[in-house]
Amino acid sequence: MKKSPWLKISLLIGVVVLVLVVLRALGIDVSQFSPERIKDFVQSFGPWAPLVYILSYAQPLIPLPASVMTVSAGLAFEPFIGACAAVTGASLRAYFQFLIARYFGRSVAEKFLKGKAQTLDQKIGENAFKTVLLIRLIPNLP
Repeated sequence: MKKSPWLKISLLIGVVVLVLVVLRALGIDVSQFSPERIKDFVQSFGPWAPLVYILSYAQPLIPLPASVMTVSAGLAFEPFIGACAAVTGASLRAYFQFLIARYFGRSVAEKFLKGKAQTLDQKIGENAFKTVLLIRLIPNLP
């Protein structure tokens, strides 16, 4: 039996709402994020600060601006540790977002792929690594 896409969407919305409720209960207001607040929050964990920072950056559900998160790594840590933490967190975030998009979005997207778009999707699927590599080599394209 095939699961309804509405069940998946409802589950995703439920998880996002749960995360927001937990953050609100912990006294964290997502709308008030700033580099200084993130720096103070991260440094409050002492030696665990780099791990907390990476896990905070890596979570895929709350839309934290990448620029703020990256700058806060530079503010909170020395340059080398900050750069390593920012790259690790950003990479993990991208990985988790990819998994969510693939699991929740693929079946929905397939319904809209017709004609040339479906052919392009098949060609990208056949050469996925090469496609992503070439796109990543284009400057200023995230």
